[in-house]
Amino acid sequence: MSETSHYTDPEVHPAQDGSVFLAQVRPFRGTDAEITSLLQAVSSQITKDLLTTSSAVIGAVILATCNRFEIYCETSPSSTARIACSETLGSVSHCTGIALLPLSSLFAYSFGLSVTQHLFTVGADLDSAGGGEREMSTEVRKALTLAQAAGTASAQLVRLFQAASRTADEVEAWVDRCSTGSSIAAVALDIATGFPRPALSDACVVVLGTGNLAGCVMELLKSRDCSAICVFSWSGRAEAFTTQRGGTALGIRELPAAMARADILIGCSGAGAPVTEHVLSLSRRRSGKALIVLDLALGHDFEPQVAEIPGVELITLETVQLAAPATDLEVVRHAHALVQQAAHQFEKQASSS
Repeated sequence: MSETSHYTDPEVHPAQDGSVFLAQVRPFRGTDAEITSLLQAVSSQITKDLLTTSSAVIGAVILATCNRFEIYCETSPSSTARIACSETLGSVSHCTGIALLPLSSLFAYSFGLSVTQHLFTVGADLDSAGGGEREMSTEVRKALTLAQAAGTASAQLVRLFQAASRTADEVEAWVDRCSTGSSIAAVALDIATGFPRPALSDACVVVLGTGNLAGCVMELLKSRDCSAICVFSWSGRAEAFTTQRGGTALGIRELPAAMARADILIGCSGAGAPVTEHVLSLSRRRSGKALIVLDLALGHDFEPQVAEIPGVELITLETVQLAAPATDLEVVRHAHALVQQAAHQFEKQASSS
């Protein structure tokens, strides 16, 4: 979750003319993979249903990726935030078949400036663990394009998403000029290969996840001559991911054997239940070789207790961030400042128009 996004009670948020709110699946909370896949599969149906049935929502754009599901809505000036949020959740329930009560526990809401800050942060790839992936800006553009084609993007939402794309371009240009090029994922691999381990060209690697971070890790592995890469996805996207990027897709039944063979396990998902010490111990009991576990997911793909398994070295995201070059961290801080400035400027212009 971006530090700029805040959850607000729709009951107390005043509706304003042309105001925008965000209905967001609470990120990195281990949402069931089946529910995540279902939400993504019916995303276009949700926006069409919402615009057809709701009197409170006049525009909607859905940003759906492996690790996030976000519905950006513009409210009718004659409605209220409570009604708009309720009708949005109703459309999600209608299109997914999930009852309102369990569905409501998955969603949280943001309003006003925090929505703008969040989208700008996401679009600039500053809301992910790896950094430097540069895929979320494409996802933001794609989300708007799909909504425009479906006729669900209101004028205010078009302006919002276009401004997010411009901000992403500005942040990317700044990072290109100033960064040393060391992403969190690259630092993690540097730490992993600093141990007395086989070179990456000789290593067997298993990647958990198929999102932006996993894509970044895959490119880094290939650039370092690693060819034995297997990919598992809780959402069932491993086949499509490996078709595009290379590697071997794993199903749930193949995962234990792949973990037993692995020299390095890399968690990039945070979308499924964490791998437990018991499960990893069972898969490694006949391995007889050391294992590096890189847990780069914000929601953690491995329980901390896996570090207690003999021969297993657990490296967490927190450890990697401490080892990141100070110059890169300063670039990231300035990039966040650029996003904040752009979000405030957009809101100022929107309020005066």
